[in-house]
Amino acid sequence: MEKYVQQSNCLKKLNVNLIYQAKKTIEKHIILVISALTLNFTVLPLALATSNNQEIIDIVETLMTPVQIEAEQAKTAAEKAQTVANKANTLASKNEKRIDKLENNAVDIDMVEVLMTPVQTEAEQAKTVANKANTLASKNEKRIDKLENNAVDIDMVEVLMTPVQTEAEQAKTAAEEAQKVANKANTLSTENRGKIDILTNDVRAIKSDLSNLRTDVNQNRKAIDKNRKRAARGVAGVAAMANIPSALPGKSAIGIGIGGFDGENAVAVGVGHHFENGIAIKGSISTGNATNSIAYGAGMSYSW
Repeated sequence: MEKYVQQSNCLKKLNVNLIYQAKKTIEKHIILVISALTLNFTVLPLALATSNNQEIIDIVETLMTPVQIEAEQAKTAAEKAQTVANKANTLASKNEKRIDKLENNAVDIDMVEVLMTPVQTEAEQAKTVANKANTLASKNEKRIDKLENNAVDIDMVEVLMTPVQTEAEQAKTAAEEAQKVANKANTLSTENRGKIDILTNDVRAIKSDLSNLRTDVNQNRKAIDKNRKRAARGVAGVAAMANIPSALPGKSAIGIGIGGFDGENAVAVGVGHHFENGIAIKGSISTGNATNSIAYGAGMSYSW
């Protein structure tokens, strides 16, 4: 509220100053008019004292010329003063309305201060940034001055840069060669990967064949063991039949026998007859300790 009151007082003072200036202008031109009238009263006695009318006219015209000029100037000045006064009155009226509007629509100063706080903060921040920018600009100017004062000869720079550029070109060439080697290595790696895949498939096939062969070998081993046992039972059966005693001459006989071979056992039964004329016959059968292991045999002999 205090801020708006100050604005109102400033507008009032402005109106007073405008009116005062207009008043002074009018007073100045009134003085000019009075001076013109005084000059007229001075000329008239001189004119009456002169007998020659033409001379009187010349004197009057001579004396009245500056008076007319001053009168015109006074008139113009008065018109300008009146214009200024009118403008002053108009502006004073507008200012009075603005003052009334400010007084009637005054806002709470606390709210204004609250709203102005972030604005002031941003203004302070902007001021800080500006100060930093000025400081940086000053530093940059010093650096520029230093660079300008300590500028080196460009020819010397080129001389010094020549070996550096040469080394850079060599490094670039070496990098290109290294890239070629890397590309070749990648190509070989791709080819080897294909060969490795083929070999991997071959190894898998070989492993499969080995697995099948191992299965076949195991099956053959089992079959061989089975056949070995059957053969051993057969040998045991033959041994059992061979050990059955023969019949005596003119007699018949029945007998049994046992035999064994390679961990397998067998038992045999046999019958025989020995005729008096020297002919003898014999038959026997054996079995082992498992099914499908039966052996049999028969024979005849003649003795004299």
